[in-house]
Amino acid sequence: VTLHVRNNAAALAQYFGKLDYRLAAVHSGADVPRVYLSELPKDLDELAPVGLRKSLFLRVVLPLIVQENERLRAERARLLALRQRLGHGQWLGQGDRLGAAERLWLERLCDRYAVEPGDLGAILRRVDVIPPSLALAQAATESAWGTSRFVQEGNALFGMWTWSKAVPGLVPRERDEEASHRVRTFATLDASVRAYVHTLNTHWAYREF
Repeated sequence: VTLHVRNNAAALAQYFGKLDYRLAAVHSGADVPRVYLSELPKDLDELAPVGLRKSLFLRVVLPLIVQENERLRAERARLLALRQRLGHGQWLGQGDRLGAAERLWLERLCDRYAVEPGDLGAILRRVDVIPPSLALAQAATESAWGTSRFVQEGNALFGMWTWSKAVPGLVPRERDEEASHRVRTFATLDASVRAYVHTLNTHWAYREF
């Protein structure tokens, strides 16, 4: 279910209550409801008490992270099945017989993750899930629990910077005069989650991770 709750955080909290969507229940093993918001409520900062506001934010973001991890898990399973079928480890050999669609999929995946075509070892190190707790903590910190200007105006959950004029972004109000960076914006919240996860899985700064 994709929801559009632009100006009614209280109604969203009530809806989650009807679903019995509670973080404590999820922590105990309950399924995360497949409820996806395209943006956060604009009146989120008015929701009281603070504990309810923070809980609501986490419950909005968690399904988006779970959704992205499921997509990654499916890609990874396909890669592992491919490697097992070929019967070898690190590299796709020149003589390996793959269908055109399968080879094109692998080539595009290697390009997206910035690894050499056919390097199965490298692509498997990058196509992997992200701990939800890590993503939730960073989203809460970078977006001020969903109330920052960047997430409210541009769905920027993680405060990712961009220097490219081709990428949409918002200029920080207190940016130094000589600086040129902007905070990257997104059409939807799930696009922000996908970009964040992809950055963790590809950027050199997170190589050890």
